[in-house]
Amino acid sequence: MPQLPRTWRMAIPRPPTRQMKNAGAGLFGIRNIELVGRPEERNALWKLLHRVAAERRVHVLLVRGPEGIGKASLLRWFRRRAHEVGAAIPHHVVFSPLVDGVSPLTDMFADSLSTRGLSHLEAEPYVKRLAGVYGSGEYETQGLLELANPAPDDASSVFRFRSAEEREVAMCRLFEWKARRRPAIVHMDHVHWGGEGLRVVLRALERASSERRPMLFLLTTDAQSLAVSPNERKLLDEVQQKAGIRYRELDLQPLPPAAQRALIASLLGLD
Repeated sequence: MPQLPRTWRMAIPRPPTRQMKNAGAGLFGIRNIELVGRPEERNALWKLLHRVAAERRVHVLLVRGPEGIGKASLLRWFRRRAHEVGAAIPHHVVFSPLVDGVSPLTDMFADSLSTRGLSHLEAEPYVKRLAGVYGSGEYETQGLLELANPAPDDASSVFRFRSAEEREVAMCRLFEWKARRRPAIVHMDHVHWGGEGLRVVLRALERASSERRPMLFLLTTDAQSLAVSPNERKLLDEVQQKAGIRYRELDLQPLPPAAQRALIASLLGLD
């Protein structure tokens, strides 16, 4: 396993991106924007990752701030940087008030297993191969398959979870598998809509005494949304209590004026 670098900074900085005037304007919304500023927050995240790796325990960080302040951008940078140096295995899920019948966690697990878009039967050999790598039995294999690529409701003779708790524990098992060799980073956006995700965090904390794995849960929310989500607020309080000293909060502040100007310049290609 690659050694976790002491700092997130690159020994050799990336060369500046060449700006092409009036090119690809229609792709503006899907461009990969580099994170601007936030050195203290980056240092804090990297220090926390070192602690997670050293202790091999479950840690939780709640990042708060109003919508649009840059919570997702900061954590997206962190996931990418940790992954590109081989320091962690990242996962990402975005919760929404608009539910189409499929849990956002299902898509996250399918992405993790590279089985998104496959049917239950098509995904089965891929999941069995992965389970074989981790030495898992038939029960866990079928549970993971049902998480990532559920069978149709009318299918017979297939594995079904008997309870929500059983499903949540199965989710924890995947994170524990991934965290055997290096930390697993689980980034959950908008947890004020993600009761299921918060319950998974609670299960992971409950299992931490018997399954000692380095896992870092990164949760984002804002005060206004959380105030009108009493169930999620209660779950978050339980997470804080259960995690104890391994729970932290980061209140994200607006970028200073100089960094704001640099961000606007990078977005618009201004000199």
